[in-house]
Amino acid sequence: MKTLKSILFICIILLFNSCSFFNKLSAEKANFDEVIELSQNLIFNFNHTVADEAEFDTWLDEEFIEITPKVDGKFKWTDSNTLIFSPTNGFAPATAYKAVLNKELGKKLKEKLSIDNEVISFHTPFPKLEKTAAYWTNGLKNGKLNFKLNFNYGINANEVAKFVSITADNELKTFEVQRNLNENELVLSLNDDFEEGEDFEIKIEKGAKISNYITEESIENEIEAPSKDIEVEEVVQNLDLITQKAYSVEDDRKGPFLRYLIKHQNMEQVLVFTSF
Repeated sequence: MKTLKSILFICIILLFNSCSFFNKLSAEKANFDEVIELSQNLIFNFNHTVADEAEFDTWLDEEFIEITPKVDGKFKWTDSNTLIFSPTNGFAPATAYKAVLNKELGKKLKEKLSIDNEVISFHTPFPKLEKTAAYWTNGLKNGKLNFKLNFNYGINANEVAKFVSITADNELKTFEVQRNLNENELVLSLNDDFEEGEDFEIKIEKGAKISNYITEESIENEIEAPSKDIEVEEVVQNLDLITQKAYSVEDDRKGPFLRYLIKHQNMEQVLVFTSF
């Protein structure tokens, strides 16, 4: 008897959830997951018909979905239940967002439905150390070992360097911050002596500001000092592979003509000059 009651109770719950789904307007992510790019459109699929055909493929200012923090942009229906959001200036770096359906959507519905208040969460990429490289400068004999740290966002090199430590064999090394031409790079020049082939541990303590984000965890990476011994191989260039040709083509035919040449003449490398 208890088993029968349990089965009946489960069936009632399933029936209730099913009815809730059919009586409620909800949306789900269509072209993105938890992490989004700084510049991309967001597509939402609805479980019920919302838009009329007259609204299709027209950019609208009406805020069908509320995104926080606020993001300026426009919406477009591509069909009756598919909505695109296009940000005007993209999304902010290292930022968590929440999206909920605007209650005003109820006014567009032909059937009486409640509006789902479930939060759709996503974020732009959080800061990370993408690559670390070690190299020599000022000549191999009396040169200095440099470390180049590449981040996925722009940084203030001097400020981030305050959170950096470099160790080898548990010994803390000193370094200087070098001028960086790329805002995503931090270049450090080692001051101390070390053994060739020694492994270094580079650590960025939590609290470093990368873009507009304060890191909540430390970032660590290990790298080996490169050897000073360099082997140079002779490279023989075959200049016979280079040919020059000129064609006179109308402006609107340049693209198709170039694609035709590359395809039908099996061109693997092409350098194109054009005149106006």
